[in-house]
Amino acid sequence: MPRRAEFYTQLGDGPKAQSIGYSTTERDGFLGVRFIGPDGKRLEKMTACKKKDANFHIEAAKIIVKAFVKQPELFPQHVNFEDALTEVIKTSADLRPATILQFRKSIKMLRTVLNADDKLAVKPIGPSDITPELASRFGRLFLSTKYTRGSSKIERKRSPVTLSFYLRGLSSLWGQFQELGYVQSNPWANVRRPQLEKKDKYVPTEEEIEAFFAWIGAKYPTWERLDSLLKLKLLSGCRTADICQLKSDQLRNGQLVFDPSQTKTKTGRTVPLPEDLFNTLQRLAGPEWMWDGWNDDVRKFRPSKNKVPDQFQASTVYCVLANIFREYSDNHPSQPRLAPHAFRRRAITVMVTETQSVDLTAQALGVNPLTARTYYLDAQRAFNTADAFKIATEKLLPKNPPKGDRPH
Repeated sequence: MPRRAEFYTQLGDGPKAQSIGYSTTERDGFLGVRFIGPDGKRLEKMTACKKKDANFHIEAAKIIVKAFVKQPELFPQHVNFEDALTEVIKTSADLRPATILQFRKSIKMLRTVLNADDKLAVKPIGPSDITPELASRFGRLFLSTKYTRGSSKIERKRSPVTLSFYLRGLSSLWGQFQELGYVQSNPWANVRRPQLEKKDKYVPTEEEIEAFFAWIGAKYPTWERLDSLLKLKLLSGCRTADICQLKSDQLRNGQLVFDPSQTKTKTGRTVPLPEDLFNTLQRLAGPEWMWDGWNDDVRKFRPSKNKVPDQFQASTVYCVLANIFREYSDNHPSQPRLAPHAFRRRAITVMVTETQSVDLTAQALGVNPLTARTYYLDAQRAFNTADAFKIATEKLLPKNPPKGDRPH
């Protein structure tokens, strides 16, 4: 006998009205809706609600209606790329600025490549103009054409790595278009991806970290806020965007606390801080934002002709930080280029080295274990694979037979 639903909502009205049952589920403090879809399969969708109140039941009803009612088809002449992307941004509150930027870059590159194709009599103007054949053609044209950068007239070949970046962005964006009813399917789903050589991401050594902080100390000996930010990023292993938009109330009882709504993965976590660093951060923190005094610091320590905003913006912290790392690498050409994200790779590698557990490290730092293994971890350094061979040598090699049993 099927399990009775926890709640019900009505789909349609009159004699043909349906009563759809649904239950609740909870993940990271947020409520989700679980129900049987029109194809008989169980569906589970998350909401932004934390309580089983009227708002939650309204959101649940919207989710169920969207699953059962076919979205109206919008024709190409009714929606162009710009309007469709604007609607995606407006209706998707959880899109990060970096994702929106990738969507914009991908659309721009798509139009640039296809508009330059003389064999296309009709140029695409909207999402539904892109067929699977046209999507595949974009990939081939991208790699076969060259480009120039800035004022330089030097032609350069396009990289398969860059193509992979655009294909990921376009496929993700078309998934959003499909949910809005602008397209019936995702033409990028089956486009052949370039075979890329797997390269290990750079994880800085302890000596390279010390050299970087020595350079920072010599260049900015009294910039206390920068020093504290870099140490906090080094210790926490947090994403740069998360560090730049910290709020002062995230400092609690000697810890840095991330609520689920403040992270990319929507998972909360807590980072214990050394007492001296915690006290310094509390002293420097502004009324709302952790780095409220950043703009005044930039005017003092990095004066330039570029105007610094009057109001605090996390993007200003992000850009200045990226420029400082770039300047360090430009001044040390013999060393691998150092970027802020390398601190996150180092934190994951160091923590795995100490705990010998990728899963525990991933949980502590708020990252998927598979993502940690694939994109962040220097496994040879963390697990000392050379020692693993030394330990297993006796088991891997066959045992020598007694001398009398050896074949002649």
